[in-house]
Amino acid sequence: MKDQRKTKSLLISELTELRRRIVLLEKTESQDNRAEARNDRTPKFAECILETMREPILVLSSDLTILFANRSFYTVFRVTPTETIGSYLYDLGNRQWNIPRLRLLLENIIPKNHKFEGFKVEHRFAVIGQKVMMLNARRVYHQAIDNQMILLAIEDITERVRLEKKLISISITDELTGLFNRRGLFTLGNKLLKIAKRQKKGLYMLYVDLDQLKTINDTAGHSEGDKALVAVAGVLREHYRESDIIARIGGDEFVVFPVGIAGDCTAKIITRLQKAIEIYNLKSNQGYKLTLSVGIAYYDPESDSSISELIVQGDKLMYKQKRKKKTHHVESRPSNHTRSQRRIPSGRCAHVDCRKD
Repeated sequence: MKDQRKTKSLLISELTELRRRIVLLEKTESQDNRAEARNDRTPKFAECILETMREPILVLSSDLTILFANRSFYTVFRVTPTETIGSYLYDLGNRQWNIPRLRLLLENIIPKNHKFEGFKVEHRFAVIGQKVMMLNARRVYHQAIDNQMILLAIEDITERVRLEKKLISISITDELTGLFNRRGLFTLGNKLLKIAKRQKKGLYMLYVDLDQLKTINDTAGHSEGDKALVAVAGVLREHYRESDIIARIGGDEFVVFPVGIAGDCTAKIITRLQKAIEIYNLKSNQGYKLTLSVGIAYYDPESDSSISELIVQGDKLMYKQKRKKKTHHVESRPSNHTRSQRRIPSGRCAHVDCRKD
């Protein structure tokens, strides 16, 4: 009897253990089934996420074949799934993505687990025109399909770049004349000096002052004075090369840099400008003539002269010429009787020619 009870007890215990294991197996199987179901849904879930992204997104294979593109990609680049899916990235459109540096970066993502951010592509695309794109890429791995892929995000930064360039242009441009302002002169002039020093080339810097601007403002009004400044800027812009740096650095002060190279004499440089301003005066119907005082500074590539030092040098030489012109004007002034007969009409100022040193 005892043996029977013992056997029965063991059977019940074994049966209980068996049921526990069955429950455990069923639970494990249920978890596996749910995990498998989740894995089956993951690609679709990820695709839904990518479709909601506003940025164009591509999923690439290891050989840079396009496996997936979201709606934003088709919208931005105006292409169809038929001409996109299954194509190599660098064969798209007019081969705008066939950039050696970009291909190298992408080809290293999967084998070296690299990623990159902020790769800029500027290109004239076949349909959408000139654009600037910012690219980010990284490796993605999907366990369910046991495959490694590349996720490539593309951001159109064309408008941002345009605004940045506009802000930079505004910051270095004189609002009245459209020439460079003082900041623009220093920004570009310093680069120019570095090039000149490296190439061992001397440069001239022309410092120009519009004579009698105060007289024009007092007799004809500040709007007329502004017109005179704009006129001088126009003469300088037409007379010198587009590659030259032309700036308005003060109320009536201008700088042209460079205006020549070593070997040109300063008298020749000033004479050319004199002729340009005289031609303007002959064509102009305004009630006064524009005259300029000029000083020319020289940059020696063997020295360490700065833009500021050249401005000081040019300013001193300009005032030297201005004083000489005033002296000449006083010496050649007519007698009181004669002067009364040649009184300058209201709204006009005396014309004094530029004189070379």
